[in-house]
Amino acid sequence: MVLIMNTQKEKNEISFYKQKTLEIIEGRGLIDLPYHTHNSYVIGIITSGKLKLCVKEQEYHVGNDAVFIDPSNVGISMRHETCFSYRVFCFSHEAADYFNSMQPKELVINDIGVTINGLYEKYEKDGDQKYFMESIAKVLNFTPKTDIEQDSLKESNPKHQLVKQAVDFMEEHVDDKCSIEEVADSLFVSKYYFSRIFKDEMDITPKQYMIQTKLRRAKELILEENSSTKVAVDMEYSAQSHLCSIFKKYMGVSIGDYKKHLTIHEE
Repeated sequence: MVLIMNTQKEKNEISFYKQKTLEIIEGRGLIDLPYHTHNSYVIGIITSGKLKLCVKEQEYHVGNDAVFIDPSNVGISMRHETCFSYRVFCFSHEAADYFNSMQPKELVINDIGVTINGLYEKYEKDGDQKYFMESIAKVLNFTPKTDIEQDSLKESNPKHQLVKQAVDFMEEHVDDKCSIEEVADSLFVSKYYFSRIFKDEMDITPKQYMIQTKLRRAKELILEENSSTKVAVDMEYSAQSHLCSIFKKYMGVSIGDYKKHLTIHEE
């Protein structure tokens, strides 16, 4: 399925392609995105222009032919310096697990985007996603993690389990008007303690994660409903304007433009 969005006013052009456990996003524009995280494992290529990236609280100025890496649940923000174009690969589920089991040498690598694009062109022809992933890992010098035991200990850590329960709670109540206090109460801890351990674990605040969860749900509903007011009501937002404001801040485009310039092509 390919989703194509073109917003003339904001001069943004974005397309989405989904297949198996891979989503490819291609676009061009003046895009600023606040600090956020992804459930997927993201590898992006800057094909023209310049922007400032902040990955895991480290700032980078990147330009044409640079590649950036954003592991699952690692914070990232984008701020344009010029109009830029890009291609982003979002690997989910077992594909994300594959990359998360390895360690990138660097999170930003210059002068290698053309090589990654060449691998993508081969993938377009043969559709072999496993080979595509393995080739990317080799070119970017990924190495197996040496802290597997530490990761195992992390999984059994009570704080990690608490955050996991919080994430599940927010996902289950995505359509409700749920507060951070209610999430903390469901875990029988104070909101201050909860907020601190959540930020340590997820790289963003519980409020930011809740917004991201609601935006993912809103995108699904926008494709199903004819009215953004109906979407706002379904998601327990106090006003349509509130949803629209948050949507534009995190997505870089208004709901109206998203809907107006969105085309779905079934494979």
